[in-house]
Amino acid sequence: MGFQRLLGRLQPLAKHLKARAPEPDAAQGLSGFSDGFDARPWLSRLDPSSAQIFCAVFEAGFLIAQADGRFDRTERSHMHQALLSLSGDAILADDVDAILSGFTVSLSRDGAAGRCESVGRLLQSHNVGEAGVFLAAGIACASEGLSQIELKTLEQLAQHAGLGFERLSLLIEAIRVDLATPD
Repeated sequence: MGFQRLLGRLQPLAKHLKARAPEPDAAQGLSGFSDGFDARPWLSRLDPSSAQIFCAVFEAGFLIAQADGRFDRTERSHMHQALLSLSGDAILADDVDAILSGFTVSLSRDGAAGRCESVGRLLQSHNVGEAGVFLAAGIACASEGLSQIELKTLEQLAQHAGLGFERLSLLIEAIRVDLATPD
């Protein structure tokens, strides 16, 4: 499967999220956005805006992957690969667990519709809606394809991220091609 090829398309985003010198209030800038991230060492080296973008992109993936009630082993593995790739291998295994726990807490607190709206709007405000939706769909497609509920949730996220149905359809087709092409 061509998941690495799919991740290659997101490298411009990875460069955008490149770690910068720590700012004293970097962790505080995340407070209230996504529980569980404040203490993560790698994220605290990002400026607050980059940390929010990073979290939003991956929360988008989490929201779609778990929309059918299962965040299966393949989806988890692809999420882990993507986190490592886009962080330049700077995220540790326990960071991944903490990030996923934070997503779970946020989802339980706000519900799927609320998280899709918050995450989508944040992605749109930073002009990375397409990247977030692309990664989200890629993680879900890499497992058993998009289920109806995953597709419905993806459409909701894409709408809040400023992507129309036509553009979403093109992204999903590009993902299917990437995943069908060997790395």
